[in-house]
Amino acid sequence: MDIRLLNDDICKILKSLKWIKYIRFACDNKDQLADVSKMVELFDKYKLPKSRVFFYVIIRDIETAEFIVQSLNKMYGGFNIYAQAEVKNGKVNKLHKEFSRYVYGRCYYRHTWDTYKEKYLIRR
Repeated sequence: MDIRLLNDDICKILKSLKWIKYIRFACDNKDQLADVSKMVELFDKYKLPKSRVFFYVIIRDIETAEFIVQSLNKMYGGFNIYAQAEVKNGKVNKLHKEFSRYVYGRCYYRHTWDTYKEKYLIRR
């Protein structure tokens, strides 16, 4: 779904749907975090479970992706987040792929990206 289009009417519809396991949004840049904040308010208003929200984050640069992931985690620690490494010229940056693992494994709950790199990547 396009998070920018989320409003009261759509939240009422989402509240009535029982067959959807996850409501999926993308959050690919810092500007979209304001829309996520609005979503949290609307979900609270309509008592929609935020644990059913799934965010896709594209990894164009790790600093931005980490900021987004940490911000989503601070807004509500139960969002499901998937970070997708961007493919350029048919190749995936190895560090971006590792960042995707960091997010997929929910390591951002316990470590910053820098701490994770020092603790787990230096040894490899």
